[in-house]
Amino acid sequence: LSADLDSGGETLTYTSVAAGIDGTVQTRRITAQVSYRYERDIDWNDGGIDRDAHAGLAMVNVQVVPGALQIDAGGLATRTGGDGRVFGVTNRTDNVDVYSAYIGPTLSTHAGPLAINASYRLGSVWVDDHRANGGLNEDFDHATAQSATASIGMAPGRGLPFGWTVGAGYAREDTAGRFDQEFEGMYVRGDIVVPVSATLALTAGVGYEDIQASQLDFIRDVNGFPVIGPNGPTPDPSAPRLLTYDLSGVMYDGGILWRPNSRTELQVRA
Repeated sequence: LSADLDSGGETLTYTSVAAGIDGTVQTRRITAQVSYRYERDIDWNDGGIDRDAHAGLAMVNVQVVPGALQIDAGGLATRTGGDGRVFGVTNRTDNVDVYSAYIGPTLSTHAGPLAINASYRLGSVWVDDHRANGGLNEDFDHATAQSATASIGMAPGRGLPFGWTVGAGYAREDTAGRFDQEFEGMYVRGDIVVPVSATLALTAGVGYEDIQASQLDFIRDVNGFPVIGPNGPTPDPSAPRLLTYDLSGVMYDGGILWRPNSRTELQVRA
């Protein structure tokens, strides 16, 4: 039962029937998984809101160098209700399709007592709004994101009474839409771990980060106020970009690390 509590809203009664399939294939170096779900909403009245919903997911992991280098990739496709809810009730032709995919390698290896880790991810999301007003297409068409991290460190007791790690990371996202948003962030930091018992250690870290986000400015009137159109403020591609977020500076934290056994770990940081 779905009821709109606003004045004049409608109440809908319907039944949902769903079926799906999951499959996994695994070899010594490759693991692949596929999942699909279909759902049908059936209106109890005149059938005017009968709807289909689809969701599919695929993932693959390839061990290029077992235990050291692997590549992960995946994709997602969904067809959702026109009101934006995953399994909301709406007319069957008012659908929003979302597609996404990602790929990237992960490195985890050792050079003597040094632990070396690195990863990179490239992903993208596309939205296709079939509704009459095409609401999402006004603000968002697709986005591409990428991130990279790298670290090198040494565990306690391997030459030093404490463990240490130096790491860095970078992330960027470009959103193609009405305001052409961009995000970029990077950091570098160092951490130490000082054991105080067989299961408890103190940890602390310090680093530097720089994060910025920007978008297209608005078309403005003679007084500098945004010009409001039928869909809100109108972007101005000819104007300098607006900086919507800007943060840079030193970051630091400290805390405790408790590891009573090989399967359990608790970290508390401030």
